[in-house]
Amino acid sequence: MAARRKSAYLAGLWEDTLIDNLLWYSDGSSIYKRPRPVPRAAPTWSWASIDRFISYSDEILLWDPEAPDWYYEREPYKNFAQVEECTVIPGGVDEFGSVSQGKLRITGPVATGVLERETKVHKGRESVIHHVLFASGGKLPVKADYLFDEPGDDKVLPGAEIKCLQMSWMQSGRFEIFVSLVLRPVSSAPGVYERIGCVRIDMKASPSLEDPVESVYRSAVEQTVIIV
Repeated sequence: MAARRKSAYLAGLWEDTLIDNLLWYSDGSSIYKRPRPVPRAAPTWSWASIDRFISYSDEILLWDPEAPDWYYEREPYKNFAQVEECTVIPGGVDEFGSVSQGKLRITGPVATGVLERETKVHKGRESVIHHVLFASGGKLPVKADYLFDEPGDDKVLPGAEIKCLQMSWMQSGRFEIFVSLVLRPVSSAPGVYERIGCVRIDMKASPSLEDPVESVYRSAVEQTVIIV
């Protein structure tokens, strides 16, 4: 893949399409999710930091920026965030192997909220659903990257302060997709965060429907954050 891409490899992601590559998500119920692996094999902004399959939108997977125009034209999209710097230190001699350290500096609209936890029971099986609640009264669903409830340093309790970094909007046929990264602060360093999940909203495109995240980001602050 590296020979084909001819782009810098960054812990499973690629430099020339980094914004798109950051939009991975872990779908499905909490009953299928696992704790974040310890020790970590990659920074939290990489899919390699979790022990479960991940997904991307087809618009990202199928788009080839080097293909001729007649082959595939990407549908309209807009990126709200901009990568300022990304550095990765391999954990060994293999540049495609584990990572000892990785830092992503990125700028975009950031909204602050708190984490909410809800438990649902379906056919005798209990699952957990998380949301981010904002001061405006808005609420966005969270696709958690891993189990938040497991004891240890990666545990995230309800009421924890959460940052949502607005990333991208994409059109997919009759649908619109809104994606944000969900971050929590690293207590030992101001301005440094870990990714714990994402907000991904799919809705039918319609001029009569309001952007579901518009009210949340109306009072957002343009901010540069470091994600490790």
